[in-house]
Order: sequence, then structure tokens, then C-alpha cells
Amino acid sequence: ATHIAGGQITYAHASGLTYNLTYTFYRDCGGAAAPATVTYTVSSTNGAFSTTVTSAAGVNNGNVVPICATATTACSGGATPGREKWVYTTSITLPSQQTDWHFSVSLSNRNNAITTINPTTVAMYVYATLNNTIQPGNNSCIFANDPAAFVYTNQNFCFNNGAVDVDGDSLTYSLITPLIDAVAPVTYNAPYTATQPLTSSPPVTFNTSTGDVCMFPTAAGEVTVMAVLVKEYRYGILIG
Repeated sequence: ATHIAGGQITYAHASGLTYNLTYTFYRDCGGAAAPATVTYTVSSTNGAFSTTVTSAAGVNNGNVVPICATATTACSGGATPGREKWVYTTSITLPSQQTDWHFSVSLSNRNNAITTINPTTVAMYVYATLNNTIQPGNNSCIFANDPAAFVYTNQNFCFNNGAVDVDGDSLTYSLITPLIDAVAPVTYNAPYTATQPLTSSPPVTFNTSTGDVCMFPTAAGEVTVMAVLVKEYRYGILIG
């Protein structure tokens, strides 16, 4: 399976220690079919707790890549590249309040179109964390913009994932190396890196206060991967 083009995990407080989990998955329509369900791992080292939860059946929200009116994407049997947005939901009741709740999903493998790493046997691991000791209720931030940017060469381009926090918590941003599993990062082909994931002159810039990533691409045909980490603070304490 070579079809994974992006993903994120979010959570929303339901009541008490119950949270609704959402895994949003972006499928390269030139690859394998989306999974019927996904499995979340929920754990806390401090709480000596670990379990897995299977989602409800995934819901296909259709192609998210902007296309011309006359084009047909690979999602509908055409030739134009397309990406489907799939959403997988479940709920979990945590047994206690801890500083280190960890929610993760791992899927294989990344889409074959990627040129800056070897994607063929590289899984995608995404996670979210929660510190619910300040108060039981917290909602993670969400990325409001779909990661489906197709960028022209020799033009300035800026992208923002559109992180929104309904609780009004303070957010900071960083570019990190995408993960294969809980501890292993992807290996970029030289000269690419997590902070310089494509050929750009001047180099790629990233704003840690806003999450804006800006570039001036100079090499056609590159398909790259990047990961944005958003940290959420309340009263100066990291909570997600």
C-alpha cells in the first residue's frame, strides 16, 4: 500500500474523562484504497496505562485538491492527481488525570509520488498529547486547512495549516522531522531536511508564532513531506 499523503489527530472533550478522537487521513488517489477503520493507541506512562481503540468506519469527504472544471482526478478514474480526505472517529474514557496522555495512529505506507525520501516502505505516525491535570476538559487545536498544496516553480508561496484552538489557548509552532513510528524519524535524501524540505531560493522560512511556511521553489516535479508540531499552552503550562 502506497497511498498516505497526510494526517492529523485531534480530540474534543465530551464529559468527565471522556474524549472524542478524530483521525483525519489524506489518501493519494493514485495509490491503494483507504483503510476501513484505524486503530488508535492510547497510553500514559505516568498512569501505567495503555490500550488500543478501533475507530468507526471511515467517512470519505472526497477530493480536496483544487482542479480545473474540466479535469477529473484519479479519485474518480481520471488522470489528474487527487487526494481524498477520510475521517475516522471514536471515543475513549480515560481512567485518570495525567500529564502525559498520548494518542497515536500508525499507517503504512507513504505515497509513491514523494521524491525527497524513499516512501515505498515508510509508514506515517502521527500523535497528539494531553495534560488533563489542570482541569479534565480540554480540546486540541485543529488544522483547518487541508494539506493539499500544489506549488508553482519560480513563484513565492506561503502555506498555513490554519491551527485553531476553541479554548483560546496559546499556540506555538515548529517544523519537525516526520515520523515512521513513535521514535524513528523519516530519512530525507540529501540535501533535503525537515526545515528545508524542498529546493527553494531563498531557502524555506518558517514562522514559529504563526505557523506560516514560505518558499520560492526552483525545481519542478518535487513532492516532499513536512510535519508541523503545534504546542498548546494554558497558564504557561504545556497541555497538548
